[in-house]
Amino acid sequence: MPFLPEELDKAYQEVVLGNPYIDRELFMGEHLGSAHFWVGIQPFLLHRGYRLRPRYDPQWVAPWLRGPEINQNILAFEESLILGHGEGLLDAVRVSDGFKVVFKRVSTRSPELLIARYLSSPNLRSDPGNQGTRKLPWQCRGCRASVPRNNMYLARQMKDDTVVRGYRQGLSN
Repeated sequence: MPFLPEELDKAYQEVVLGNPYIDRELFMGEHLGSAHFWVGIQPFLLHRGYRLRPRYDPQWVAPWLRGPEINQNILAFEESLILGHGEGLLDAVRVSDGFKVVFKRVSTRSPELLIARYLSSPNLRSDPGNQGTRKLPWQCRGCRASVPRNNMYLARQMKDDTVVRGYRQGLSN
């Protein structure tokens, strides 16, 4: 439901009395920091068969602002949780089979991209011991043509119990 700016301001003031760390822009339903990047690339990834979390949909509306009244308990909603570190990482689901993946944003000049290309080369793709192969959902060359700002994406497929380790590894770098 669309609320008047005065209603939003009043609700925000009440919320910060209980928790002064609630970000104003977040409370107002705006995307913060690297979220703008993921919102921008969401249609491309969805077209490639990967669904990001709902908050990265360009049409997203904060769930605490959807009802007939503003729900001031925004911490009860997953969308209110912001990744402070590891902004270049984001989990998603492959639409075709529900398989969980983690996307990592890296520069096209990154050595990591060169390593991924090497591990995805025809000679190494056939090696069953190569855990780096079959992890890129599309060829890097095509990705470079589709992605703005000199960025590349690597999708790492992980089992449910290794997603946290994947995030921890990315956070420690």
